[in-house]
Amino acid sequence: MKNSHLFKFITALSTFMLSLLPHTVSAHETGRYTMLESKNGVVRLDKKTGAMATCKSSPDGWQCAPIADKSLQTKTDNEVIEKLRQENLHLKQQLANKQDQDSFKPGNSEPKLNLPSDEEVDQSIEYMEKMIRKFRDAMKRLRDENTPPGQEL
Repeated sequence: MKNSHLFKFITALSTFMLSLLPHTVSAHETGRYTMLESKNGVVRLDKKTGAMATCKSSPDGWQCAPIADKSLQTKTDNEVIEKLRQENLHLKQQLANKQDQDSFKPGNSEPKLNLPSDEEVDQSIEYMEKMIRKFRDAMKRLRDENTPPGQEL
């Protein structure tokens, strides 16, 4: 029983001391990274991004490898990623369909022009002629002094 109480006391004291250590170190530290010694080397914490990495000494110098945090990627993240993949696929299909409908054909650098038929051109010219005649007649009536006021132009 005494060993168990001693173990709990040492554990609590160690935890307390370790909780004070980062505050003491960070108060004097002004850099981007915080380094903590571990059994296998050093653990590096990026204060800007929160990313962690284990760093070890090697013959080529110090090398760091990122620590994967799988707890950050939750089911919700996976659902969002899948939804975005589906939306991306849908948009790609819409774009492919739109390109098929466009007047540009693969290998053809010139657009296909849809010109009006001769009949459509004739109808447009006739319409413009009618408008010009009506405008001309209206101008003549305005010049004519015998036009009573209020008569439709």
